[in-house]
Amino acid sequence: MLSILYDGLTEADARHKEIECIASANSVLKGYNMTPGGDGVPIGWPGANKGKRFSQEWCDRISQALTGHVLSSETKSKIGAASKGHAVSQGTRDRVSLALTGRVRPPEVGEKIRAANLGKMRTPVVERECPMCGSKFQTRVNTMGRKYCSKSCACKFAGQRNSRVTC
Repeated sequence: MLSILYDGLTEADARHKEIECIASANSVLKGYNMTPGGDGVPIGWPGANKGKRFSQEWCDRISQALTGHVLSSETKSKIGAASKGHAVSQGTRDRVSLALTGRVRPPEVGEKIRAANLGKMRTPVVERECPMCGSKFQTRVNTMGRKYCSKSCACKFAGQRNSRVTC
């Protein structure tokens, strides 16, 4: 049930009353409000849940609600178009490369990937030299190709830049 508590207030007065009402109801601690009020955060504010940890029960409820939800091809194409051309910094590329180097997948996952890629055009394989140890290794030509011959060389490189990195 909605009711109008105050009418004809200026914006400043409305913000002040909002702070008073939220404080008197203690609604921030009860979880009804994210802020003490007066800040004019719009509905759907992107940082609304930033840093918040959700309970496993809450995550399970969201998972249950979205199970079986299918996106239309139009929605998928819009999401794809929004993702295209997104610039990724070299530092991010290096971290992803380091994290994925030496990863072992279960055989059934490898078989699914192989089946999905059958008949697709592949980028050519080139031989590169590891910047850390100088050994030669083979990788495919693309923007996310391997830059080091092994995870240990990648860790040595990361360790030179950041002494906190350990492998």
